[in-house]
Amino acid sequence: MLTKNKEYKFYQIINELRNIYLQDGSKKLYQDNNWCVYSQLDNVELKSNCYIDEYPEIDDTSFEEKSPSFIEERELQLIFRDELLQDVIVSTLSRKENASNEELLESIHYYDDNDTFLEL
Repeated sequence: MLTKNKEYKFYQIINELRNIYLQDGSKKLYQDNNWCVYSQLDNVELKSNCYIDEYPEIDDTSFEEKSPSFIEERELQLIFRDELLQDVIVSTLSRKENASNEELLESIHYYDDNDTFLEL
């Protein structure tokens, strides 16, 4: 399980999600939710530093997102929500169980840009 407010390389997050899916299936993977990946970079790569934290809160009046204080203090930005990563991991590994981290990263970026899955 991923720990909030701990620094990870993005490939570590991918590996953790991959392992949960391959060992315990998609149901277990989707049980760990309500988190986002944050980074200082817009376009994360496998060795990019990232953090896990909760979803931003939405102000009821202004409808602006307010990031968790840990994220704001470090001036990080939301990169991916849990469900995007989970969906792409499940889709990619169900098509190609031995997909490399590079292929998973490509699939993640493709989905983020196109709102559809990459065919491997």
